[in-house]
Amino acid sequence: MKKSRLFGIATLIAFPITIMASMPALADYAAIAYSRSTGYSGYSWKHYSASGARNGAISSCNSQGCTVEVLVENQCAALARKRNDFSFVTTGVDSNSRSAAGNKAMVACGSNCQLVASVCSNIDN
Repeated sequence: MKKSRLFGIATLIAFPITIMASMPALADYAAIAYSRSTGYSGYSWKHYSASGARNGAISSCNSQGCTVEVLVENQCAALARKRNDFSFVTTGVDSNSRSAAGNKAMVACGSNCQLVASVCSNIDN
């Protein structure tokens, strides 16, 4: 009787741990929003949904005409623009580095550019 009772308790304790260990990690999303008319930008990170990341970036952009230019899942992203042309923007994405994402955006932008924003989805920025 004691043996089966201990087995039952051990099963109750081990079962949730087994389920938690087999669950996939939740995705983290990040987004960068930008207004091509004003040059304002905003970004958000550590969202569990793409829509949450989009809404957060647009909200932090705080300007009319802000749209999401880049959305990433479990990655880093950056946005660059020409210094004299708010409407010309490029993006860069990297698996784990804000600076690498920024470098990619700047290379894609070419000359006379500036980095507007960079963000990683799953780390504090």
